[in-house]
Formats: sequence, C-alpha cells, structure tokens
Amino acid sequence: MSAGRRAFLASLAALALAAPAAARELHGESDVFAADGVAIAWGILRAAQPDEATVVMRIARDESRYPALAVVAIDPFGGQSIVVRAPAAAPGVVDVPSRRGRFADHARTEVRLYASAKPGPGEAPALVVFYQGVPDTTPEFESDAKLAAWLEARLAKLRASAKGKKP
Repeated sequence: MSAGRRAFLASLAALALAAPAAARELHGESDVFAADGVAIAWGILRAAQPDEATVVMRIARDESRYPALAVVAIDPFGGQSIVVRAPAAAPGVVDVPSRRGRFADHARTEVRLYASAKPGPGEAPALVVFYQGVPDTTPEFESDAKLAAWLEARLAKLRASAKGKKP
C-alpha cells in the first residue's frame, strides 16, 4: 500500500473518531408530544391568508438535561435547511413561531436538544424530535390569548400526567 493511500486512510479513521455520535431521534407524531424530558404542543394563530397564519410550537424541557435547543426546518427533497431558532441556551419553556407558508418547502421540522448550554459548531444534539409538516390535529385559534391559554393548558396536562417528572 502506498504512503499516500495510508495517509488518506489514516485521515479517514481520524475523522470517523472525531465525528459526533448520532443523536437519538423521535417522531413527534401529533400536536402534543412528551418523552425523554421534553414536551411539545402546537397551535395555529389564524390570519386572513392561510399561508400567513402563525404556527407556534411551545417547547418545554428539563433544562438540567437539555440546557440548549435549536429548531431547524428542512426541505425533505432537496435537503436545504433554514435555521428557525439557532442553537443556544433558553428558558425551560420556549415558543417558536413560524409562518404556515414555511412548511410548504421546508416541511421537516427538527427540535434539536443539546446536553451542553453552549453547543459548538458541529456538536450533535442529544435528542432530536422531528415532525413532517404541521401535525393534522393542530388546533387553530382567532386570538393570541386563546392560543396561549390552550398551549399552557396542554403542557399543564402533560406535566400532570408525567407525575412529577420534568418537564
């Protein structure tokens, strides 16, 4: 084997060892989801034009387990992505709004949860909860107040059913 080929194979091995471990992925499945220290509820604030409606994900998580999070929208066919919320530390409950029209071209939404408070470039999330489009069961509301009350009630119900576990 040539020296160049050995060097090439050694560099591939080094890259493989340095690559972050793959994140655990869970499918969100519906407008309300809870597992592994995270709970997510979806709601929609109606608008005059359907594509202008605001889709809101309320994400609650155990901050000691997942101090940082990101939300990324991905085109499932072309692979292009849009950062909806950059990786960063956040309070235990975060609302992440998106225009409904965004889901037409970037249907896959990933909630990426990190074990460190300041995820570095290339750091793999500890957990990814993904959705393919807006869940069909997501309710729609005419006012911010009704949407906010519904999201809070859904998360409160999830917390109560978790019997003291975070979130």
